[in-house]
Amino acid sequence: MTEMLDDINLFSPEVIEDPYPAYRVLRENDPVHYFDGLNLWILTRFEDVHNAFRDDRLSIDYETYQVNRMGPGALDQPYYRVGKEMLVCKDPPDHTRLRRIFRKALTPEIAKSLAPIAEEVATRCADEFADRGHAELMLEYAAQVPVTVTSQLLGVPRSDHEKIADLIRDFAPTMTPPPMPPEQLARTNEVCEALMEYFGRHVERKREDPGDDLTSALIRANAEDEESLHSEELLANMPFLYFAGQDTQTNLLGNVIVALDRNRDQLAWLLEDPSRVDDCMHELLRYDTSGQVIGRTAKEDVEIAGKTIPAGHTVMLCMGAANRDPAHFEDPEKLDLQRPARPASELNYISFGAGRHRCLGIYVAQTNFPITLRILLERLPFESVQIDYEDAERCMDLQQRGYDRLPIEWSANGRR
Repeated sequence: MTEMLDDINLFSPEVIEDPYPAYRVLRENDPVHYFDGLNLWILTRFEDVHNAFRDDRLSIDYETYQVNRMGPGALDQPYYRVGKEMLVCKDPPDHTRLRRIFRKALTPEIAKSLAPIAEEVATRCADEFADRGHAELMLEYAAQVPVTVTSQLLGVPRSDHEKIADLIRDFAPTMTPPPMPPEQLARTNEVCEALMEYFGRHVERKREDPGDDLTSALIRANAEDEESLHSEELLANMPFLYFAGQDTQTNLLGNVIVALDRNRDQLAWLLEDPSRVDDCMHELLRYDTSGQVIGRTAKEDVEIAGKTIPAGHTVMLCMGAANRDPAHFEDPEKLDLQRPARPASELNYISFGAGRHRCLGIYVAQTNFPITLRILLERLPFESVQIDYEDAERCMDLQQRGYDRLPIEWSANGRR
């Protein structure tokens, strides 16, 4: 069994294509497993992951995390200077201060106000290719809706949508686990500097001419708070909000379409009444989440499930594995869109984290994603839609699971 565990390479193309068998081996045989070559531990049981999100001994400690990942030179890199100011990379008390200000601005009401925009953009995008009989789903639809909605949320001018979206696609390595090769490091640094420059100008415009967007709301909430954000904190969180709003929903849609294609009985049930999407979102978010892992650093020696994680070591909380833990979910490898929702006191999934680290963008995702999926199901004849798996391209990233390319085709004359 030790040999089997040692053979698991979390960043191999085979595991990234389908990580769940590897997760199952880890969860069943060594749920707190140390990967010596990667200098990290991984937690794969629901209870351990859930508790770890709430454990103050497991710090985000972005500095140590990046030194473990890239070596001491990481601290001199532009990507690090941006990343260390992001909400998701902060520990209390800074995290508490940032989250308080962001919660004042990013309200459920602001998220719900985006629904008509999501409806309009999704309908327009789907109608552009519905009569064609084929589409590249990620580029032409999955990425288009969240980038427009997130741009509208932040008040970014329409003329800048695509430019910022292109930069955000190369922003992810500020947070992902694998070490960056030189070319990727150079590009990530370039992107971070360009985004800080752009959002510096954007925030100044909103100071002079505020609107009803999130950027203006953040500026107001920040001015009213006794412990306001300094300039770098405010600017660094602009691209992070863009990334969180765009990347997660884009990847999730591709994962969901593939899951439905491979579970045609569930697809048939959903096609009977696409409005059922709202009632089964908890299952779609559980089954193949786009956010698979997130990193922490042990501030002191931490014992979990009989294993001692030494102070300073990196710990990966694996939400993807936790979401399929049979100790928490009945028959978790099965996609069951009629799976009853759990009581409010329990989590239906841990895809958005837990405790004070539960993602603030959950309101936006819960509002917009069901609209995006429902409209696609309504506009295309999904009984005949086929995915061209040979031409599909998986995003080679363990942390953000999704597709870079997902071609689909159907009989155009069978359009609904």
